[in-house]
Amino acid sequence: MKYNLETEAPKVKSGIPALIENIKKSNAWKHGELYSLILLRSPGKKIVLTALHEGTEIITLKTDDSVNLHVIEGKLKFQSMHESVILSEDQVFTINGGNKFSFTSLEETVFILTIIKGSGSGSISEHKAN
Repeated sequence: MKYNLETEAPKVKSGIPALIENIKKSNAWKHGELYSLILLRSPGKKIVLTALHEGTEIITLKTDDSVNLHVIEGKLKFQSMHESVILSEDQVFTINGGNKFSFTSLEETVFILTIIKGSGSGSISEHKAN
């Protein structure tokens, strides 16, 4: 079948907003489950889109990997042995290896988690996404 790409091509939703929309339509999400979708997996890096219902808590053990959280929507409370921070939409937070941490969703929250294997010096930083 041929299409005039400007006027007749089927519309395909793509990108993060479309993925979030699909997550929220899934049966797992409707049943109150945490939902994660791996966007990239390579030997040194993993990028995961994660959606949490309000009150969901994730606890990790100490990691040697660098972890980056980018909150797409919602609010997330991050806690480590050194500090506690509330992250809101468009905020990015980096946890370098050597830290034990946990986070709790304060409302329905979607974030991108990037894990870089074995790359950390034990520090934590926060910044607003542009």
